[in-house]
Parts: sequence; C-alpha cells; structure tokens
Amino acid sequence: MSDTNDDYDQALLFASIGHCIMQWAFVELQLILLFHKIYGSDREAADLFWGRIRSFDAKMLILNDLAKHRLENDDQKRDWILLHGHTMTLYSKRNQVAHSTLVHGSDGSDALEPFAVPTRPAPFTLSGAAVDAYAEEFQELKRGHIMVQPE
Repeated sequence: MSDTNDDYDQALLFASIGHCIMQWAFVELQLILLFHKIYGSDREAADLFWGRIRSFDAKMLILNDLAKHRLENDDQKRDWILLHGHTMTLYSKRNQVAHSTLVHGSDGSDALEPFAVPTRPAPFTLSGAAVDAYAEEFQELKRGHIMVQPE
C-alpha cells in the first residue's frame, strides 16, 4: 500500500474517532439537560453543582439517585433505570476510543488499541468501522436520553 493510501486511511480513522467522541459529547449534553430538569428551576445552582463533579461515574451516581428520587411517573423511573445501565455500558466503549493508542491491526491497517500496555499483548483492537459503530450506538443513546426527559 502506498504512503498516500496509508495517510488517507489514517485520516479516515481519525475522522471516525472525532465523530465518535462528538457523539458521546452529545450524550453528556443530554445528561446535563436531564440533570437541570430533575434538579429544579435553579439552573445556576445545577450548573455549579454538576460542574464541580469531574468524574463521570460520580455524575451518573448523583443523577441516578436524583432521578430515582424525583421522577414521579413509574414508567419514567423504569425507563431511567434501563437507560442508566445502558449509559454506563456504553461509557466503557467511549473510554475504549478515548484512551486508545494508534497501532497497526493484524491486517496491517491502522487500528486503535484500547488501554494499551506495552508489556502485554492487546486483548483486541478497534477498526474504523468499529469506532463508527460505537458512534451510532452513542447517537441512539442520546435519543434515549431525550425521550426520558420529564415534562
């Protein structure tokens, strides 16, 4: 394969990574909007509180507790519980993309190796197509968060 093709393939992979991370950013935007709605009318206090928490796990723990406490409708609570679990599952996929090292896959093409450790063989690599599939999952998750928003 020529250097031009390699550069093009690498650019496609980088575009897939950027698209995937942006889709996750939209998920996080929906989470803060949900937090605002459930927290109450004081958006400034909600922003101060949410913005101080750095860990995604901690944000989700607080949002989960708040949702269980404040959502009045049993269907909304059930939907939230399912959505919360799915969000945490996909968060691990987000981390695979965000914390990867660029490597050459088994077929010689560029791929991502999540959580690369030089002293161990990689458990798996992610191709550009796999990263694109993650982005699609994140986009669907975003839609789920929009649907669970209380009135």
